Amino acid sequence: MCMGLWKLCVMKLIMIVVVVFPVETRHCLVSTFSKNSANPHYSPTKKSNRKLKNGNIIMLDIWAKLNQKGAPFADITWMAFRGKKIPQEIEKVFEIVINARNAGIKKIKNNLRKKKIILGSEVDNAVRDFIHRNGYGEKFIHGTGHLLGFFSPHGNRNRLRPNSHSSLHKNVAYTIEPGIYLKGKFGIRSEIDFYITDNFKLVLTTDLQKEIIKL
Repeated sequence: MCMGLWKLCVMKLIMIVVVVFPVETRHCLVSTFSKNSANPHYSPTKKSNRKLKNGNIIMLDIWAKLNQKGAPFADITWMAFRGKKIPQEIEKVFEIVINARNAGIKKIKNNLRKKKIILGSEVDNAVRDFIHRNGYGEKFIHGTGHLLGFFSPHGNRNRLRPNSHSSLHKNVAYTIEPGIYLKGKFGIRSEIDFYITDNFKLVLTTDLQKEIIKL
């Protein structure tokens, strides 16, 4: 078995859980430490495999679906830290990211109260504007979210991006996943899942991470 916590070890342990429980996944899950978390799509290889050390930031991006017909994927990202004292810069960036996430949720909810379903670009703008106003606009280098599919965590319909000019759909699951990526240092992302009901209610299907988990 794995001696200590290595990136590939973490990924393998997650895959074991996926096999044991009645769920399935596709592709490699993302487990990354330290400066590699600044790559939003990083996945460990034998060459880049590193052992977890004190002072490392940890990003876990996990997706899976129930092993049954008609079940959509769930897709979440949570952050952790190895050590007792989280550096101030990491705490600051984390707070900006989760508040940007919350700004997107608030934007959707405020419009649903008026029985209005907004465009994907409007959600993206609410999230992106918050990050921009806090000085990290150029460090948010991907879309705000995507549809959750049945055969892949990334569905085929409109995504939550600046050029998403289609409205969100009822009873379809999406992610909101803002991130800030500081090359050579670290990256922070928070990813949650939601859908809109027939009666214009926003349902969050995942917990909202409010603080970095200390390991």
